[in-house]
Amino acid sequence: MLKSITLFLNFLLAAVLIFGPNLHARAEISSKAPDPAQGLLEKSLTLIELNRELDRIREQQADIALKIKQTDVRISDRENSLQQQKQRTGALLRSVYTGERQSLWTVMLQVRSWTEALEIMDLFGIIMKQDRQTMDSYASSARQLRMDKQSLEQQQVSLSSLEDRLTLQKNRLQTVQSEVDQELAGNPDAEALRSLMENMSNYWLEKGQALFKSYFRALAQAMKDFPELLQDSSQELSLESMNYKVIVKDEELNKFLRRKNDLFQNIDFRFEQGQLIASGSKDGMDVLIAGHYTVLQKPKNVISFHIDRLEFNGLELPDTTRSDFENKFDLGFYPQKIMSVFKAKNVRIEPGVLTVQLDLAL
Repeated sequence: MLKSITLFLNFLLAAVLIFGPNLHARAEISSKAPDPAQGLLEKSLTLIELNRELDRIREQQADIALKIKQTDVRISDRENSLQQQKQRTGALLRSVYTGERQSLWTVMLQVRSWTEALEIMDLFGIIMKQDRQTMDSYASSARQLRMDKQSLEQQQVSLSSLEDRLTLQKNRLQTVQSEVDQELAGNPDAEALRSLMENMSNYWLEKGQALFKSYFRALAQAMKDFPELLQDSSQELSLESMNYKVIVKDEELNKFLRRKNDLFQNIDFRFEQGQLIASGSKDGMDVLIAGHYTVLQKPKNVISFHIDRLEFNGLELPDTTRSDFENKFDLGFYPQKIMSVFKAKNVRIEPGVLTVQLDLAL
């Protein structure tokens, strides 16, 4: 058995090295590889994606660190400005309490004409306006300083959270790398397997990522128009409970998406129990996307899509890749775009059917 696996792996490696991508050799590796190689190929993709996740976290850390530095500078400037405003405000309050402002009213008792009275009233108005601006400016700066400090605290919490994530992903990376090293150690086909893993990793980076991004980008764009499909689908309205139900069949979803983008001509979307699954092939590459919907009420009423599984040529991609695509592309839809008086209450996926329940938004 081991001999046959060795011969098969060497054959695949030779095909990759000699014929290159012209025969889509690298794209077919995972679907043809035996089980011992399947796990290693998945781990090789996991290592690639974990390294990308570490890069993303480090970029976020650098961004937050810069924001913290900028906020520190704002706080310092604000505190200096506030100190100056505090001195002016203190002087103003002392003038009020020591009677300097009241003495101005005695001038009114000495006026000898309406002209003088109006001039003094204008002067009063200017003084009162300046006093009010001084007090308002001090209060506004104090509020802004508190907000800046709160923002700084939140940023520091986020930075701490990112540091925890970074440590977690580093540990995961080390664990997976250790597993790969152990599986390859002492294996007579270790070099062939390493070449196989390297070719698959490169193929994912060069072709696979771009393909998945194109699908997710097209899906996110199409979902902006998803209310059109809901309006054209089967609908049930219960006047007694003010319940509005929309039923979408998977063949309707396929027609809608293919009408929106030719990229979906080779992809089949189907509703299975609790999940929406999209699978197909393009340019010799197999893709699979599986996920489910949940209803969120805040900050907006939305039926949000969550990615449960991603596969590239039969190899499952790690959770970090799912999270990355989910964060970058909004695949949810907003039922209130159908009619603003309704909001989503529940969504259910059954074989062949998606059911959306809307309630009157009061």
